[in-house]
Amino acid sequence: MSIIILDSDWGNIPTSDIHCLINSAIDLMDSFYGKPIRYNIEISNNPNINSPMVYHNRGLSGQYYVNLTIQGSYYSQLYYQFFHEYCHIRTNYLTIDTKYSWFEESLCELTSMFGVKKMASVWKKSKVLPNAVNNYGYVIEKYIQKVINNPKKNLSKQQLFKIWLDENIEYLELERYDRDKNGIVANQLLSLFEREPTLWELMTYWNKWEINHNDSIYEAFDKWLSILPEEKKAVAQKLINVFL
Repeated sequence: MSIIILDSDWGNIPTSDIHCLINSAIDLMDSFYGKPIRYNIEISNNPNINSPMVYHNRGLSGQYYVNLTIQGSYYSQLYYQFFHEYCHIRTNYLTIDTKYSWFEESLCELTSMFGVKKMASVWKKSKVLPNAVNNYGYVIEKYIQKVINNPKKNLSKQQLFKIWLDENIEYLELERYDRDKNGIVANQLLSLFEREPTLWELMTYWNKWEINHNDSIYEAFDKWLSILPEEKKAVAQKLINVFL
């Protein structure tokens, strides 16, 4: 697998730096996902598009196309956007919507939170880009903590997640891209994935069953569990239990 940085509006960030940043993100998450993907990823940037995306259509050689929407030299934003899109690739994104597509969007928001937090630690130990300002790891850390602590992405102390989910699941089944609600789900899962990082590998099995777009998240969980290796099902159940 190779990363190909396409000639597009990267602002004043050199292509070589983009390549280095993207590879550092992939190396980080692949250490959790397990073996790398087989196909290349071609990446462009267009700040004028509303949101980053991985395109449904793939190239003739199987390559993935990702477009980011970063503005300026904000490495934290680049990491945040790319981690989300890379999650879609690693969780075998579908070209059709399902009733449980909101879970994948929430999982990819979780990947951004988890990945950028980890990347802040990487930068604190050693700069990924030698020419970057000193202590940039703290800039990344401040960025992601602001995202994680956003009140719109958190429940109040009085709210129970299961009750909130029961009240919102029909809406989520119709609107997968509500980033605040995706963030609420992601925040509910963040500490679990930090305690049980083997869950990332298990997410590479997501969507590998016979898809029915009318399946609920609970039916999807059952199908996911059924295709996992027996020895991995106990930790997978910890994730499922969050939603029960």
